[in-house]
Amino acid sequence: MKFLNVAEKNDAAKNIAQHLSRGTSRRKTLEREVRSCTGLIIWTDCDREGENIGFEIIEVCTAVKSNLRIFRAKFSEITGVSVWRALQNLEQPNKNISDAVDVRQELDLRIGAAFTRFQTLRLQKVFPRKLAESLVSYGSCQFPTLGFVVERYRAVENFVSEPFWKLRVNHTMNNLSVDFAWERVRLFDQSACQLFHDICIENPLAKVCEVKTKPKGDPNWGSFAQNILDSGGPTPRQGNKSDKAHPPIHPTKYTNSLSGNEQRLYEFIVRSFLACCSKDAQGQETTVSIDIANEKFHASGLMITARNYLEVYPYDKWSSKEIHVYEHRYLDGNTSPPNLLTEADLIALMEKHGIETIKNRSYVALADAIHFVPGLLGMGLVEGYDAMGLTISKPHLRAQLEADLKAISEGRKQPQQVLAEQIAKYKEVYQTVAQEANKIDAALAERFREQPNEYVPSTESLPVNMPSALKCPKCKTDMVVRQKKNNADELYISCMSYPNCKNAVWLPSLVKTIQVLPNTCPTCGPNYKMLKFEWRNNQISHLYPPPYTGCIGGCDMTFLEMLRINPSSVRPVSETRNQVAAQPQNAINSNRPQSVNSRTNNNSANTIPVAQVRANPRSNTTTTAQPRQFLPPPTVNRNQNTMNNQPRMPTPRSSDGDNNILCGCNQPAILLTVRKQNANHGKQFYKCQTGKDNGGCDFFLWAPENDSSVQNPYDTPPTSTWESNDTSSTTRGWGITPSNPRSSGGNNDEVMCDCGIPCKRLIAQKEGPNKGRPFHVCVKDIATRCKFFQWADSETVPGN
Repeated sequence: MKFLNVAEKNDAAKNIAQHLSRGTSRRKTLEREVRSCTGLIIWTDCDREGENIGFEIIEVCTAVKSNLRIFRAKFSEITGVSVWRALQNLEQPNKNISDAVDVRQELDLRIGAAFTRFQTLRLQKVFPRKLAESLVSYGSCQFPTLGFVVERYRAVENFVSEPFWKLRVNHTMNNLSVDFAWERVRLFDQSACQLFHDICIENPLAKVCEVKTKPKGDPNWGSFAQNILDSGGPTPRQGNKSDKAHPPIHPTKYTNSLSGNEQRLYEFIVRSFLACCSKDAQGQETTVSIDIANEKFHASGLMITARNYLEVYPYDKWSSKEIHVYEHRYLDGNTSPPNLLTEADLIALMEKHGIETIKNRSYVALADAIHFVPGLLGMGLVEGYDAMGLTISKPHLRAQLEADLKAISEGRKQPQQVLAEQIAKYKEVYQTVAQEANKIDAALAERFREQPNEYVPSTESLPVNMPSALKCPKCKTDMVVRQKKNNADELYISCMSYPNCKNAVWLPSLVKTIQVLPNTCPTCGPNYKMLKFEWRNNQISHLYPPPYTGCIGGCDMTFLEMLRINPSSVRPVSETRNQVAAQPQNAINSNRPQSVNSRTNNNSANTIPVAQVRANPRSNTTTTAQPRQFLPPPTVNRNQNTMNNQPRMPTPRSSDGDNNILCGCNQPAILLTVRKQNANHGKQFYKCQTGKDNGGCDFFLWAPENDSSVQNPYDTPPTSTWESNDTSSTTRGWGITPSNPRSSGGNNDEVMCDCGIPCKRLIAQKEGPNKGRPFHVCVKDIATRCKFFQWADSETVPGN
């Protein structure tokens, strides 16, 4: 069924469509629509990024239909005239421009990730009070831009003001005032300036030495320019800083419904547009030199002869200057530093040096909503890098990169060549920074006015001479104990060949410390060292009393499951299969405490938290041929007789409403029903009545299906029973089954699963060579059953 969804506004329609499609509609829409098309026209923005997005669209569409005719529409605005003009002048997409974007993105990611990670990990440890939670980011555009702000701030900060004195001659005529500048400009000696002033006062007559008048145009090209005007010019001028994405802001239609700031902004845009289409203003520049007592003074002025664009654009002003009344005196003043950078100044500097973007990363701020000032962190970083003799805060590196990207766009350089050259440059800089990082610490300490901590590298950066816990089963390299870089309280064991080999053993927070002992495991062999464990709490202390000395090579599979270790991370998969299938039960438990290997009838021993059992979902598929040694589902009724080998799954609720399902808090679980409209609607489940948010546990268990009219392939067949024969004389605690797990009591023909429960017999219905073949699986539902699987007409094989 297909529905048309209609919204009032474009943005509402886009957002609603995105939510309904879960964000996957764009690619599917392209793939669906292109099947019925013979051509593809790209209408993305006409800048670099737009060209790159266009090639992403081309890639999606040509994967579905490779013989598409592909065109590129170049437009500057979304108006009828512009759209039809673009259709009449279609071009081919420019792969060079797209390649330049790919190179820029890869370099920005590589450079930014490397330096950001270095700065953050180091400075968080050196200045924990200031930067413990801070991300100290780096960007190849961000830092040169920060450098501009810091450089100007330094100029202001280091500037020493000096008093000076100078002479000025003022001439006023017809309410127009002209100031004549002294040829000596200024003197830093007041007595000397006073002396010159007195000399001029004694002979105040000014003699005009020279008058130069020239038009603001070249007489040699005047006639040529006039011909252009006569032939239909002028046309709106084109700038040289266009990103080819959008035209300048210009009016598209007349309106008289605006008021206030909106009306004034509209007027400014209209006047700017009309001024661009108008003729240049014309004028004559006049320079006058005068002599007073042998002291020379100069003044220049401009006389407007044709206002032209100034008639419509009053924001530009020219002034004319004439001579009438003389004044001469000496003035004093002080040298002043340059102003801090404004946003316009910063953008102008970025354009000058070829830096095209800026991102605010809290390194600078606006002091008075106009002028930029650097923060303490920004100042310290720039000063630290400068102390290394690097130009990392200067625009040179980024300007070279932008020039290379332009060369790629124009086809003068290959992308891989630029990548290799730029990576080599920044790699050399990175190595210098890593070796002299203490200079950054010193610069920041001075700015923060804080004593820096001594930097201690994380265990990931430690030398290679750490003791080996075991040999990596994938590459035969040593695996060593490390601390997680984002949480020093958690440990893991990783391969020394990282990143070539990414094998790792992730340990739960239960493990407090691990000590690698010099002796090796007698069962697993010389590649596996004995390890001494200390626990953070008492969750498994009754099974493995601390300090526990053991091995993680697979000789104790229960121990691996308790620590949630995937066996394939510590032993080759093929070796794991063969060993587990051949090992007797007593060999597997050789490293376990004696209290666990012996069978007891004391229910109080079952003190392991049930929620902890349920939270251990890992079970390696290569080890399911042997009886499961640890029972995940928390469904044992504490009130039942331990001598009766009941199946470890929830029994149906009795007719009197009593609940015998206990959660991890050792309290009766509540039975609820799924109300949400999905595949599980109507199903019942058990959960903790207190709730995890209120101090309870996160216990969850599906309730058995009560409807026997429809048989689920994972449910117990009608011929099966929920009870088994009495095997209390051989059943071991904590889900460890007898040494002959496939038989129960005196019935040697009955197949037992890894839970020690009689299996159910099913027939394979899937199309294939095994269709119609009988097999045995666990009787429990799919959420709680074990991985046992066995063909009824063959030997036991590992489950899936």
